[in-house]
Amino acid sequence: MDAKRITTGIIFLFIGIILLLSKMDIIDFNWFEVFRYWPLLIILVGVNILVPKKDIGYIISIGTTCVILSIFTYIGITTPNQSFLSRIMENNHVDIDMDEEDFKGTSNFVSSKNSGNTTHATANIDLGATQIKLKDTTESNLFEATNNSNKYFLSLNSDSKEGQPTTLNLSGKTKKGINSKGNTTLIKLNKNIIWDLNLDVGAADIQGDLSNFKLRNLTIDAGASNLDLKLGYPQINSNINIDAGASSIQIAIPRDAACQIITEMALSSVNADDSFIKGNEKGTLTSPNFDKAKNKFQIAIDGGITSVSITRY
Repeated sequence: MDAKRITTGIIFLFIGIILLLSKMDIIDFNWFEVFRYWPLLIILVGVNILVPKKDIGYIISIGTTCVILSIFTYIGITTPNQSFLSRIMENNHVDIDMDEEDFKGTSNFVSSKNSGNTTHATANIDLGATQIKLKDTTESNLFEATNNSNKYFLSLNSDSKEGQPTTLNLSGKTKKGINSKGNTTLIKLNKNIIWDLNLDVGAADIQGDLSNFKLRNLTIDAGASNLDLKLGYPQINSNINIDAGASSIQIAIPRDAACQIITEMALSSVNADDSFIKGNEKGTLTSPNFDKAKNKFQIAIDGGITSVSITRY
């Protein structure tokens, strides 16, 4: 009897059963909360190294494995699915040593005027310790952002050259020692512009109703995140690229929109409706009208412990 093989088999069996039950909607398992207790796996490795390679050692090794997996099961099943992210958003604060000079030109509201002849713009959004909402439109301006806390400061600069698309750079920060937890940044876009959006965030809760906007490219680089996106009809090629760690991702697309989804994830589950067909390559889902469609979505998701849900509206 090989204790190492048995414990490894038990761990893989545990992961497989949990993923299967989650896929069948029998349980709602919180991988994010379980991930916080990863040091228990180090303890398990230490126990396997220390115990003697005899019958009593096998019993201790297998028993420890079952106890730790039981703890993971209890945490994953009994903890609400968003509690890990919510705790990050509530407790996290930016602690940056900056002088008053660094905050000149910042406020909790920033905007960029619409020149009237802009057809395409890029927005680079670099925010931390804030909930992000992309949903409202603005016609008088090209871009607006506001934060509901007077302790969270936004900075916006733009680069506009004749004959070139406008580039906007939005960043957010707080002064050293100031806790701005629980704040929200609302971003408004001009719906008449074709947009490229690049979001670089840490532990983030992003709610984006982009159904009214012309979105050509969307790139999201996030850590432990909750992403809830509603997309409108694609441009000729609308590319959605998401790189996330321990994340929950929900994406809603129009009912008849052509779409291909490519996922590369470790511990993950992907739920999509019957309108998608599994491809020959692992992690590929494609709508039947994708090849012939002129306008289409190409969605690429790279994540760790990630739950992905693709729905239509």
